[in-house]
Amino acid sequence: MKTIAPALVFTALLFSVTSCGSDDYGRGHDTIDIPKNVPVTGVTLEEQAVQLEVNAKKTLIANVIPKGATNKKVSWISSKPDIASISTDGVVTAHTPGQTTITVTTLDGGKKATCEVKVIDGSQPPSAPNVYVAGYVIDGQGNGRATLWKNNSPLQLSSLVSQANSVFASDNYVYVAGYETNTQGRLAAMLWRVNSAFQLDDARRLTDVSRDGKANAVFVSGNVIYVAGYEYSQGREVATLWENYIPKYLGNSNSGTYGKSDASAVFVSGSDVYVAGYERIHSLGREVATLWKNSTPKYLGNSNSGTYGKSDASAVFVLGNDVFTVGKEFIYGSQNRSVATLWKNNDTPISFGSATTSLDSDARAIFALGNDVYVAGHEYTNMIETATLWKVNGNTQRLSSYQSQAPSAYSFNGSIYALVVEAGFETSMWKDGDILYRLSQGTGKSVFVK
Repeated sequence: MKTIAPALVFTALLFSVTSCGSDDYGRGHDTIDIPKNVPVTGVTLEEQAVQLEVNAKKTLIANVIPKGATNKKVSWISSKPDIASISTDGVVTAHTPGQTTITVTTLDGGKKATCEVKVIDGSQPPSAPNVYVAGYVIDGQGNGRATLWKNNSPLQLSSLVSQANSVFASDNYVYVAGYETNTQGRLAAMLWRVNSAFQLDDARRLTDVSRDGKANAVFVSGNVIYVAGYEYSQGREVATLWENYIPKYLGNSNSGTYGKSDASAVFVSGSDVYVAGYERIHSLGREVATLWKNSTPKYLGNSNSGTYGKSDASAVFVLGNDVFTVGKEFIYGSQNRSVATLWKNNDTPISFGSATTSLDSDARAIFALGNDVYVAGHEYTNMIETATLWKVNGNTQRLSSYQSQAPSAYSFNGSIYALVVEAGFETSMWKDGDILYRLSQGTGKSVFVK
């Protein structure tokens, strides 16, 4: 009989469990591999804002990323437990009127996500949320002026020719991204900040005075302000992400292979930053819809240049472990047209709107209501473009019977808010399919509700 040293026996036990046959050659041996540790990379909450009456309870759902993470344990804390407390299993209990922040933290990696909880007195009618709209107003000389509306009350953000493209409310501030013409006659990417008194608190140029640029989207996560847009560099527009005003170029620097690029949207989930837009690839001869994850690009547009034309990604949204990107892609053939398109987890695109006709469609915004995903945009019906809301794997809803577009939409407290711009200028705010109000003046580009 062979003798095995104790140290070797210990080593064998660490790495495998063996079932021996009747001889000394190991026939019939089974080996069990020790599972590898899968670290946590982020965490998201299915709801970022809730409103409860006193004594009401609600369970918050945390999604640890990735799904296969080894340690999915989390902890919960309330910034003001006297207003609303949180149990170890994520159940919020409302105690007294006020507002608090619930934070979930992963035990592995310390990744965080937050939810704003507002507690109201059940004996009083609930207060209406604040609806913020970013856009512009045309002055007497025909020039646009960047404007922010709060519940249909306007605040001019710039005295120069300018436009506001995106709005995001966080804590006591509202952030607005856009552009204005600077004193050198160039387009300057801008970020405006408005305080709780609805007064302009700060106006920050993001681009150098010698370069053109635009800010198309803003997103705030924790203490970091993310702005997506472009800056002119190396003879072309280059997709850019600003983090707390510091630029990072996303567009490829190889000008022989890649052309201009632009970033239209930004979304933060856990520790991951997603930016949607496009980049021109010279070998294909066109712009290609692009999703950058932590600055690494993934090209979404089809590479078959004989069948597909240029494509563009307009918005990105993360729900749990799924990443949704929307935009449009041009399809050649007997029915040349642009088609509203959804890419889920970078997989095969899903077409909306005029998929079986020769009429154009475009997807401009995406959001979730519970576990349902919605896409807003427009498609041509009866020979005119019509503001449209698509429910993924569900129904299609027309938001207007006139020539119109839906450039932005948002969900809050179980309701859907959508901007509808008719005839290119007049803007209506829709809530759950009905007109909530029309903007007193000006054109809206983005909506945020809090």
